[in-house]
Amino acid sequence: IGTLTAGREWFKPWRTISGQSIADARIPELQALIEGVFDKRRLFDMLRYFIVFEDAVLDYLAGWPRCEYAKGTLRFQNQGLDIQIAPGRLLDSKVLAASATLTDLWSPRRLAIHGESEGPMSDGLRILSETPLSRQLGTLSRSLEVQGRSRLDLDLSIPLIRGEPLGV
Repeated sequence: IGTLTAGREWFKPWRTISGQSIADARIPELQALIEGVFDKRRLFDMLRYFIVFEDAVLDYLAGWPRCEYAKGTLRFQNQGLDIQIAPGRLLDSKVLAASATLTDLWSPRRLAIHGESEGPMSDGLRILSETPLSRQLGTLSRSLEVQGRSRLDLDLSIPLIRGEPLGV
């Protein structure tokens, strides 16, 4: 993590919880990010309120496709974080709009995600068969054939505390 104008020698590793050493590879990226980078003792030392990005690559979770050519904003307000993207690209689909919101970075309970995309129906099948979803679906995704175009309008409320229900 660094600034756009700093040389690479000033960049610091993001995958740390303690700020002293790289987090164990078995710890999920989202957990390392929330507990490390977003730790209130260091977060506002690194960032101040609002960031605009263009042509960004969001490689958010291992095993899931990256969002590329993303343009958007990252905004801190009170204790929350809001990320807005429009447009971007996920596989061969155009991301029309996407957002991720954490209302309380210090005690995160849920991650709200909204996404809208258009593209080939085969991208949806790829997500079912090439991501961690494939472990839950078994051979179902391999037995499907699709063609044509699709439009996705997705709203998720993902629990960040074990035992909380997923909201769709």
